[in-house]
Amino acid sequence: MLQEGIHLQQDAVATFNPEQSSFICESGEEYNYEWLIVAAGLRLNYAGIEGAVEALEDPNCSAGSMYQLDYAYKFAEKREQF
Repeated sequence: MLQEGIHLQQDAVATFNPEQSSFICESGEEYNYEWLIVAAGLRLNYAGIEGAVEALEDPNCSAGSMYQLDYAYKFAEKREQF
């Protein structure tokens, strides 16, 4: 699917070394590059936002999220009520 010469690495980056055109992944693998495209992933941490978990779990609160199924259902219900 990818063009010849393009390599996809799905791993978390631990260190970027732009001076050496390289990066090291959390797996310990080091990669060199001529061109680099980085796609930032998503790591959910509702507990990292004060009050978010309580708001998301409160059926009377309009807070919702599309990134977790039960919260997405709640969000869809609230949207229909809007």
